Amino acid sequence: AQHQQTTVEKAELRGLIQEFMRELAPEDKELLVLRFVENKSQEEAADLIGSTRMKIRTAEAKLRRRLKAYMSGTGYIDHMKGAD
Repeated sequence: AQHQQTTVEKAELRGLIQEFMRELAPEDKELLVLRFVENKSQEEAADLIGSTRMKIRTAEAKLRRRLKAYMSGTGYIDHMKGAD
């Protein structure tokens, strides 16, 4: 039962992240994919995008805050706190 619950939670999380990404500008989507799907470093992402590591770091911090706010707005974070 625990495995099935974990599978459902992963699917729910994946769906929420996909919805979040639909709201992003193309350059923000690209940054998220490079950093968290392709696991590129900030330096590598900066080189690929044609930016600096500091700009990538700042943009990434903004995206993390936006994602956290989005997830809070969906109730997902509160749901996960209650699961502990």
